[in-house]
Amino acid sequence: MTATHARQAAAAALVAALTVGTLVACDTLECGDGTHREGDTCVPNVQVACGDDTVFQDGKCVLDPDLVLPEAGVAPDAG
Repeated sequence: MTATHARQAAAAALVAALTVGTLVACDTLECGDGTHREGDTCVPNVQVACGDDTVFQDGKCVLDPDLVLPEAGVAPDAG
């Protein structure tokens, strides 16, 4: 993902968040340009591809919470 695509994804996520924020009191959800509805949320139409061991969450790529990391400071071949 290029920096431009990352900025576009972040901008689209912000627009979606602002759109949802203004519609919380409404019974119907209408998504703005560049977004679509997923459940009760408007999400950006941008394809987001995060790197290895990361997931797209809240408008950004974050470390996969299900990922099991080795304990810090312990070499796997120590013994």
